[in-house]
Amino acid sequence: FPFSVYAWREATTVPHVVATTPTIGARDVSPDLDKLEVRFSEKMSRSSWSWCGGGSEFPELRDRPYFADDYTAVLPVKLSPQKSYKLSINCPSGQNFLSAAGQPAEITRFRFTTESGSQFPIADAYNHASLQEVRRLMDDVYSYRDRLGIDWNAEFDSNQEWLLSAPEPQEWGARLVTVLTKAQDIHLYLRDQNGNRLSTWSSPASVNANFEAVKAHFQDLTVHNSLVWSWKNDAFGYLAIHSWDNSEGRIDVIQDILMEMKDLPILIVDVRANGGGDETEAKRVASWFVSGNKVYAKSRYRNLESESGWTDDIPRYISGNASNRSFPGEVFVLQGPACFSSNEAFLLMMKLGKNTTRMGEASGGSSANPRSFDLPNGMKIIIPRWQSLRPDGTMIEGEGIQPDIVFTANYRYSDPLLNEVLSRIGD
Repeated sequence: FPFSVYAWREATTVPHVVATTPTIGARDVSPDLDKLEVRFSEKMSRSSWSWCGGGSEFPELRDRPYFADDYTAVLPVKLSPQKSYKLSINCPSGQNFLSAAGQPAEITRFRFTTESGSQFPIADAYNHASLQEVRRLMDDVYSYRDRLGIDWNAEFDSNQEWLLSAPEPQEWGARLVTVLTKAQDIHLYLRDQNGNRLSTWSSPASVNANFEAVKAHFQDLTVHNSLVWSWKNDAFGYLAIHSWDNSEGRIDVIQDILMEMKDLPILIVDVRANGGGDETEAKRVASWFVSGNKVYAKSRYRNLESESGWTDDIPRYISGNASNRSFPGEVFVLQGPACFSSNEAFLLMMKLGKNTTRMGEASGGSSANPRSFDLPNGMKIIIPRWQSLRPDGTMIEGEGIQPDIVFTANYRYSDPLLNEVLSRIGD
């Protein structure tokens, strides 16, 4: 559909990783290696860095990070044998690898495995049974198995010896997530025996917002809790919703806020930092802005008994509230690449709004309705079960939801998207 475009970019070049020691993805790294090195394409600021990660998969540090020269960052480490490591060069929450011109480096994931130095142990029977179960689930349940054209049987066959040689379930899981990384699916992951998440993929997208600038503009902003902020005067209101997870009741306050704001002429709804949660909660809010009963999305599940391998497309409906619980004014929805899952459903709901304009960048494009499956070795695998679809039946995964008005900008020092909306409403 047609949409207007507002674009602004710095002239500086985005630095990216051109070489690493060890090589990303290496499986034969000596445990005696005492430092990781990353070389960038641009001259870098040598006063800051973001080696992102944590937990058991992050290398133990021997000393502080440093730069060997203007292009090469060094992380002194102490590695263990026969272990998989995972970290990231910059990440959505840490952008301190900067070029000399102040441009954040492109986010790069860095995985590798150390060698054992001795003969691999005989594969544990529980790990073998767990791998067979994972293969079955990927074939029978995983809704995005074929999205990227990956031959999963070939992937498991080629990696089987490496997976089964893992000395214990935690390392088996760390190796398996390396294989599953190819799916590029944030909703496909493992949990270990202690409930810790082992992610296969982390979106490189960062939030297209500067919330310090937001707070500076709305100086008497009400921070109801970490998930909900609001502000209003007689001319318009601002409502930020950072998650649809209402497990602790923290977003119930939104209903009271909307009741207080329903007679305002304009409302800004900011969901740029919202990565999803409970779609039912998203629907409770969107019902203030739509009328009638409408299909906002569809979904389908794997069904091996059907000829197509899928269920029929299942419509998902939203019904607007009664007039005393509706917002008839103009609405601006702020969205971006950190919007996922149930929040993308919210964007589709708001597309049906009576007087709504969605502005920003395309959403992240990932929805799952996942289910957790227990594996024989004590690990759990969480697998997406549905394909989330637009009302016309096209798939959202990997594509996202486009806004009505595309707006790209640099948010390092200000919030240009908020400023653009404020200029449109005359504030």
